[in-house]
Amino acid sequence: MLDEAENYYKRVLILEPNNFYAYYNLGSIYSSKGLIEKAIEYYQISKKLNPKLIDSYINIATLYSKMGLLEKAINEYETVIKLDPNNLKAYFNLGVIYYEKSLNNKAKEHFETVLKLNPDDKEALQYLKKLTKS
Repeated sequence: MLDEAENYYKRVLILEPNNFYAYYNLGSIYSSKGLIEKAIEYYQISKKLNPKLIDSYINIATLYSKMGLLEKAINEYETVIKLDPNNLKAYFNLGVIYYEKSLNNKAKEHFETVLKLNPDDKEALQYLKKLTKS
């Protein structure tokens, strides 16, 4: 099924070489197939064609995190926040990265922002509890 979708979006790009959505979807397909670097490449093209497509940045950041490229992930999430200052996912994931890097003040700051935007976020609350214990 993924191969079928991949072939479909490749055909779309033959007809519409600047179709950012096709690049984005190919990035998602390659990510699902475990082809991380290829996924990032296609998300990057999608991002270049449509710089306001927030999900491209988030998906790139997520893949960078999985690869252990935390500084690159941080840069992508910070860009998301510049484009969308209320993006819970970016604040939360930055909090997690900072928590993992033992940058507790930065982690706390990001989890607190998540809770300002969504006071019912249980995961952010759990991280804040962990931070206050340490």
